[in-house]
Amino acid sequence: MKKLWTNYIKLMEKDVAAGAESNNLAVLVRYLSCISLLHYILLTIILAYAGYIYSCLGVVFCIGLILASLICTYEARIKLGTLLYIFSILAVLTLLTIRVGWKYFFAPTAFITIMVYFFSLNIPIRKKIRYSVFMAIYLNALAILKGYLPLQAEINGHIALVILVFNICFSTLAFSYVAYAYYQKFMASEAKILQYNKKLEQMASTDTLTSLWNRRAMTQHLSTLSQQYVKHHMNFCVAILDIDFFKHVNDEHGHGMGDYVLKSLSYMLKSSMDGKGQVARWGGEEFLLTFENTDLDRAYKLLDQIRARIAEQEFTFKDVSLHLTITGGIEEYSMTESIDAIITRADEKLYRGKTSGRNQIVA
Repeated sequence: MKKLWTNYIKLMEKDVAAGAESNNLAVLVRYLSCISLLHYILLTIILAYAGYIYSCLGVVFCIGLILASLICTYEARIKLGTLLYIFSILAVLTLLTIRVGWKYFFAPTAFITIMVYFFSLNIPIRKKIRYSVFMAIYLNALAILKGYLPLQAEINGHIALVILVFNICFSTLAFSYVAYAYYQKFMASEAKILQYNKKLEQMASTDTLTSLWNRRAMTQHLSTLSQQYVKHHMNFCVAILDIDFFKHVNDEHGHGMGDYVLKSLSYMLKSSMDGKGQVARWGGEEFLLTFENTDLDRAYKLLDQIRARIAEQEFTFKDVSLHLTITGGIEEYSMTESIDAIITRADEKLYRGKTSGRNQIVA
């Protein structure tokens, strides 16, 4: 039984060639068609038992329309399938309201067609509004017309109650599924928006070449660290690194080699800072690092280890190999100074390291 149900779900949700939006509409029409088929088959049996033969034939004709609608959804003719489904629902509503009566809960099926019509993104909103207005006029006209037409015959009390119960149950089921379909569509749209927002946020905060944080993202992070320092007194240090003689790399070996060095060095820095803090490309060949929950002595030792590791690394690009060194300045955050002041002091120490031999960390 479980396998049969699984196969039924797969059949109902089978993709069509017309695209995702059409597929969503196709799945909606398929499920509603199955609900309506079961509804109308049972209704035909009840009407036949009550002696409403001509009404039965009309409902059987509409069952054929629903089957045609179901077939269209598998042949990428979603628009035709949707229109056939809507027409079949309205045909049954009109026929049974005139032949049987208004009081058996046939009218709510008209509102299901409005919801189906509004579900498609490919139909302009003005057409959807026109259809809603048409349905309002149509239902009022049907109610007025019914007042002047005699019933075929009065239905037996028990049979009338059965018809009413069936109509209420199946209308409720259909409304529930349409609501579920709208919910699924809404959730999918929300997920897509969140995904796009996340992607945009990542693009806005990531350096394109190195995939490190850019200055904007690091500035926000430094602001967060300063707030944590005030609340929880979590020490952190800020360091600025610069590649020594990087201009010579670009001049002698080309910008391809320069880009390769920046990307390789960025990867080394990011892996080395894992669990210790964050790293961002501050600009050009400069990088800004944060050592979090760490005092200056400890941060200096960690950064000097990174410097030594980079000095030992051989960078090879298109048969060209070279060794590089970095120079850095590091400063511990103090609540008496602003973040900009701490960065400026770290930058001054970097400059001191540049003027006193390079390949060193100045604390």
